[in-house]
Amino acid sequence: MPLLRDARALLAPIEWNEPFGLILIEAMLSGCPVVAFGRGSVPEVVEHGVTGLIAESFEDMVRFIRPGGEVDQLSRRAIRAAAVARFNHRRMAAEYERLYNEVVIADTTRAGRWPITAA
Repeated sequence: MPLLRDARALLAPIEWNEPFGLILIEAMLSGCPVVAFGRGSVPEVVEHGVTGLIAESFEDMVRFIRPGGEVDQLSRRAIRAAAVARFNHRRMAAEYERLYNEVVIADTTRAGRWPITAA
C-alpha cells in the first residue's frame, strides 16, 4: 500500500488497550515503522528499535519522528522482514490452530471428548 509504504512512520498515539493492532502490522508489512504508545498489544506487536518505536509520552513521540530522529535510523527492509516472519499467513494460521487445539484439549479434558486434529 503506497500510503504506508511511502510514509516516514505510522503514528499510533493510542490511549486505550488496543487488543491486536492490525493497522500496526499492515504498516510494518509495508516496511513502514510504527511509533506508538505502549498500550494494549503494542509491546507484543512492535519490537522497539526494530519494527518501530514505543513512546512513553508525546514528547518521546515528537523526538522519535523529528527529521534525523530515531525513526529515520530504522531499516525499512528489516521492518518488513520482521513483520513477514512474525505475521505471515502460514505462521498465523498455525498459531491459531495451536491455540484452538489448546482450548479444545482443555475442554475435552473436562468433557471426555477428543481434540480436533488437522487433516
